[in-house]
Amino acid sequence: MEKAYTQNQIIRFIYKDAAPLEHLEMEHAIQEDSTLWKEYKSLMKAFKRLPKVSFLPSASVISELMVYSNITALEAKLQ
Repeated sequence: MEKAYTQNQIIRFIYKDAAPLEHLEMEHAIQEDSTLWKEYKSLMKAFKRLPKVSFLPSASVISELMVYSNITALEAKLQ
């Protein structure tokens, strides 16, 4: 029996957010189903065109957060 995959499932596969078993099933299905392969390639092309995001804040942002944290902690103690 063939399983129908949604775009959301393919996207989860691309982002490596699928459960291990689902990931293996999807990998096999993509290799076996030409329609699914085309959809995967299309979504992968779009994924590669997305801007890359950095999840490391600058030192100044961290410093500002620490100052804010200290101020709010002090305010909470004074109340």
